[in-house]
Formats: sequence, C-alpha cells, structure tokens
Amino acid sequence: ASIRAYKCQPRMIAQNELQLNNNNRAFLTLQATNQWLGLRLDFLGNLVIFFCALFITLQAKTIDPAAVGLSLSYALTLTGNLNRATIQSADTETKMNSVERLVSYSTDVPMMVLTLTLFVLEAAG
Repeated sequence: ASIRAYKCQPRMIAQNELQLNNNNRAFLTLQATNQWLGLRLDFLGNLVIFFCALFITLQAKTIDPAAVGLSLSYALTLTGNLNRATIQSADTETKMNSVERLVSYSTDVPMMVLTLTLFVLEAAG
C-alpha cells in the first residue's frame, strides 16, 4: 500500500528484478557446478566398474563366482555412494558456515558497539 501511495511501483519492480537476477545467477552457477561435479564422479565410478569387469574377465578361471558378484555389486554402488558423500560434505560445510557466522555475530557485538560508541563520541565532540 505504501509503494502505491508514493507511486514507487516502477522503481520497486526494477529493484526486485535486479535482486531476483542476482539470486538466480548464483543459483545457476551452483547448479552448473553440481552438474560438472556429478559428471566427473559418474565418470570415475564408471571407470572403476570398467576396470573391475576387465580384471574379472582376464582372471575368469581363477576367481570364485561369488567374489565376482560381490566385487561387481560394490563397484556398481560406488557411483551413488560418491555422489551422496559429496552432497553430504557440501551440506555439512554450508551448515558449519552458518554456525561460524552465528559465532562471529555473537562474539563481535561488543566490539561493534564500542566502535560505534567511539565514532558517535568523536562526531559529537
């Protein structure tokens, strides 16, 4: 209601679009980075599966069939486990960054108040 009363709609719409574009730019960069990392992890997992199958084929006469099945099943789950571990570590890092900010805000408040007080006293005096 205040925006309409002061006839600030065009300015507020432009400001909102600018902030949305900035937010989307960061989000799209994050998505592109995640896609890049996912592709590399998939490639690494597929490389492990390939070499596992290659070694099994080369040593087919000496390897127990149960060991073949076990090694292939572990190799196939490696890609999903790599992706999950990466996502979890990135999520943990993000949450710890938030905790670090909270600790910083809670411990730096007295210093900020002192600095602001000194600034006000210098300006008044």
